[in-house]
Amino acid sequence: MQLIMNCHENNELSLNLLEHYFVSTASFVFELTPYSHWKAILYEVMNIQSTFLWNFTDAMTMCVSLYLTSYFRDLNKLIENQQRL
Repeated sequence: MQLIMNCHENNELSLNLLEHYFVSTASFVFELTPYSHWKAILYEVMNIQSTFLWNFTDAMTMCVSLYLTSYFRDLNKLIENQQRL
């Protein structure tokens, strides 16, 4: 955002500046359809939701990995104890 503000004549936050920001960061959306503020807001909400979902998926993957690691360690100990008998 600061880079776009530096390239702009005035360094004030305005709707025109936000339009330039969203058109440059979400060019794949606004190349296909004309820019509108509601689309920019929808894009930003979806971007935040997808980031949250991505992080949640990573956390769940780590939790399942830790569970499986613990399970297989316990299984290994059980097998070792059975072999000693």
